[in-house]
This record gives sequence, structure tokens and C-alpha cells, in this order.
Amino acid sequence: MKILFSSFHNYLDGDSGAALSTRESLLTLAHKGNDVRTLCLSCFDSDYPQEVALSNSFARLGLAAEKVVANILVNNQNVQLFAYRFDDSGIKSTVLLLPREFRRVASSHQLRIQSAIYLNRLHKELESRPPDIYATYGGYWAARPAARLAQNKGVKTVFLLHNLSYKNPSLFKYFDKIVVPSRFAKNHYSRKLGVDAFVLTPLISADRTLVKSNSRRFLTFVNPSTEKGLYFFTGIALALNRIRPDIPIQVVESRRKIDVFRRIAKAKELNNLFALPYVNNPATFLQETRILLVPSLCEESFGRVVVEAGMNGIPALCSDRGALPEVADVPALILNIPKRFTPSSTFLPNENEIAPWITLIIRLWDDASENIRAGNELKQSVSRYSEDVVAKETELFFASLAESNGKSG
Repeated sequence: MKILFSSFHNYLDGDSGAALSTRESLLTLAHKGNDVRTLCLSCFDSDYPQEVALSNSFARLGLAAEKVVANILVNNQNVQLFAYRFDDSGIKSTVLLLPREFRRVASSHQLRIQSAIYLNRLHKELESRPPDIYATYGGYWAARPAARLAQNKGVKTVFLLHNLSYKNPSLFKYFDKIVVPSRFAKNHYSRKLGVDAFVLTPLISADRTLVKSNSRRFLTFVNPSTEKGLYFFTGIALALNRIRPDIPIQVVESRRKIDVFRRIAKAKELNNLFALPYVNNPATFLQETRILLVPSLCEESFGRVVVEAGMNGIPALCSDRGALPEVADVPALILNIPKRFTPSSTFLPNENEIAPWITLIIRLWDDASENIRAGNELKQSVSRYSEDVVAKETELFFASLAESNGKSG
């Protein structure tokens, strides 16, 4: 089976949950003997220049790339770009780095050039090495014409829909399958856009996630962003700082860094926070986590970090937003956050609103047997997301799609 993943967004992006999930799935398919290729641009979620973000990704993953100069004639204009070619543990990959003047959409002219460059290279890839399946993610403007181009070549098309932000059903017109990570996401898009999606949960690598031992010394909060519950979490941290200063809190940086707390005046009172810079493997912070906090204010389409904690028998206290109750499926670990808190809310909760969180945190912190029981219950619940189970489901999905087009092997 031959699979081409192609996107404006770079699948090596360590700050993107969509990229992490996609790469794990592609690696699994490659390791099972399938011909897996990628053609991506160098768009990352970080604020670093694209060359730096790409170089950081190569260093983080230990990848060595061959850099080739490529010239493309687009709209009677010669455009020079760099193509980085490398083998990512069996995935044959190419990353295109556009000239600086075309990397950001500042005019309709730049938009046309970007689109033309990408579609030009994709067309050549589809012509030279026709895949059985073309897969992509991201709501960029080239997604629809790219899928139409693939379909016109007789290739089955898949859109990997990782979040709930899409509002225009016309984007999906030329895709044979829409894949979402949860029943919640499936129901959301059926209700909002009339899209019939297929549920395929993200593949989570045991090698990156399972810890050998756990010091269990921190209450942990990952990605201190507003939509992930920064202000609600700060209210919890302030209360614990007053009544239980013995509980140290680990804040794991991701897209947002620890300096976001400077925006919150009362946060200067906190002296129980410890920052952990971005880490490649979740095992790095999970090996020191006794309890994980997931007070998300957004409608989560999945809950990757909840599964990662559960795989290690660590209780994860989750908000009742989006797919989190479905993913955890342990009612005792699901806590309400009032509806007045939205993904953009920048105010602190009151004592009554955080009281259930504080009570459960203290109980699970002080009672080791209760902590282990809750962690084991979550571990049992998320066993349905084990790497072996999801790997089989992933390969079966892609193989079935290839066979429906009369192609396999």
C-alpha cells in the first residue's frame, strides 16, 4: 500500500497535536511494510523563523536531511526554493522551504504564488510516484484543490480532522473519507456541517509515553494557554499555595511558556510553580507526576495527555469539555467548569468554582491507595487506546480504503 501525506503544515511539528498524531500513524504504517511518503511545507505552530523551526525539528528527532535547490516556473516567474529530503524511520520525506517573501500571506499575489508552488510540486509527486491514498490535514486554502488533483489521478483522499474549528463543509468536497479522533468530534461535525466522519483514535507511542519509574512528586499542568484553562488553573494554584504550600506544581511549557503568568497580577504570589521547558517525550514530565490537571476550557476533540497519563496509571483530573469525558470515561475524574468560562476567558475562578478540584486534588495527594486506585481505573479505561489496538485499526482503515479503489499491497 502506497500512502502520500502532504500538507502546508509540517508533520514534524512538536508543538502540534495534529502533527504528533499524524506522525505516529505514518510511522506505524511504514513499520508495517507500507510505502509511506510525505511532501510538506515548512509551516510550524511556533514563532520561530521557518528555517529555525525546521532545524530544531531535525535536531530533536535526530534526522539528517539532504538540502537541494529547486527552481520552479510559476506564473512566468522563476521561484527558487530549498527541498530537504530525508528518511524518517522508514517514512520517505520531503520538506519544501519557500522563499521568505512567499512564506506569509500578505497579498493575493503571494497567495497565488504559494498555491501554485505547492500544487505544482504535488502534481509532480502524484505523476511520478502515484500513491493509493493521499492524506492531509489543516484548513489551508490549498487543501480542496489538492484533494481534487489527487482524485483526478484516481487516488483515494483522506482528510485527518483533528480539531473542531472547521465551519465550511465545502472544504471536504473532494475527500473520500473524513477521519476524526472521537465520537464527540463525529457528532459535532454531523450536527454542524452534515459531515459523516469516521472515528479513528490517535496512535500514541508507548516508547515515548511509558515511564520506567515515577517519583510522583508533582501536580502537573501542561501547556499554560488560555484555552487550556490557564486562568482556572491559576485559581487552583493560588488556593493550594495558601492552604497546601507543600504541594509542588509542575507547569510543562508547550506553545505557551511560563512567562504567561506575568499577565496575571495575582500570579506573582505563586511560589509553588516549577517550569519544565518543552519536552519531546511525555514520559519526561509523567515520570515526576502524581496527579495531572486538565482544566480545558475549549471543546477538546480528543484528550491525548489524558491517555498518556492513564497509560502510566496516573489520575488525570479533567474538565467536562468536549471529548474529555468520553476519553477518560471515569466519572469520578471529570469535574465541572461553569459555562461562564470560555476558551478566551481571562478572569480567575471563585472559591466555590474550584472547591471540587481542590478537594479531589488533596484527597488523591494525601491518600496513596486512593491515588493508585484512581490511576488504575483510568489505566483500564484508556487500554482501548493502546498502541497495538490503534495500530491495527489504523492499518485496517487505510488498507480497506486502498482496496476500495482496487489497489492494495
